[in-house]
Amino acid sequence: MFREDGTFEATGVSFDLISDVDTSKGFTARGTWRLVDEGAEVKFSFLEAWRGDFPVQPTSYSKPFTSGTLHFFDPEETMGIEFRLE
Repeated sequence: MFREDGTFEATGVSFDLISDVDTSKGFTARGTWRLVDEGAEVKFSFLEAWRGDFPVQPTSYSKPFTSGTLHFFDPEETMGIEFRLE
């Protein structure tokens, strides 16, 4: 879940955002995000992350956002918006 306030949570997802690989162990993380390079990249700062039950070292990195989907939801998850680049 990417929030408008610049925070995010990923819970039990099948893609490890830090290692940039698929994972069957379920990846969970929380941190902050922001757009950089005039919106061409998304910068993730991980405060906590786990691969299954194993902690992953928090890190920051810029990730090119040339394709994919970002979902934004309000805290109650009653409304949301989706951005998709293909």
